[in-house]
Amino acid sequence: MTSSGDNPSVRARARAKVNLALEIIRKRSDGYHELETIFQSVNLYDELELEFNDSGRILLTCSDPGVPTGRDNLCYLAVEKMRRLSGRDDLGA
Repeated sequence: MTSSGDNPSVRARARAKVNLALEIIRKRSDGYHELETIFQSVNLYDELELEFNDSGRILLTCSDPGVPTGRDNLCYLAVEKMRRLSGRDDLGA
C-alpha cells in the first residue's frame, strides 16, 4: 500500500490474456455467463490504482477516452461490490 497525497492507495497490474478456446456454458441469473476457457497470458497489462478516501464517490479515470468510466466499467462495479462486502463506503477508485 502506498500513499497518494493524504490518502492511502494500492497499485496493481491487471495482466492480459488471450483466449485460445472459449465455450459459453450457460447464462447466470446475474446476467454474466458460466464459461469454460483455455487461455495464455501475454506480456501486456493495465496499471490500476485504488485510492481510499472519505468522499463517498467512485471516480474512475483512464488515459484512453474510449474506455467507459462509469457503471459500465468492470473496475467501477468491482469497487461497488467491495464496498458492499466490506461495509466500507470510503473505498474509491
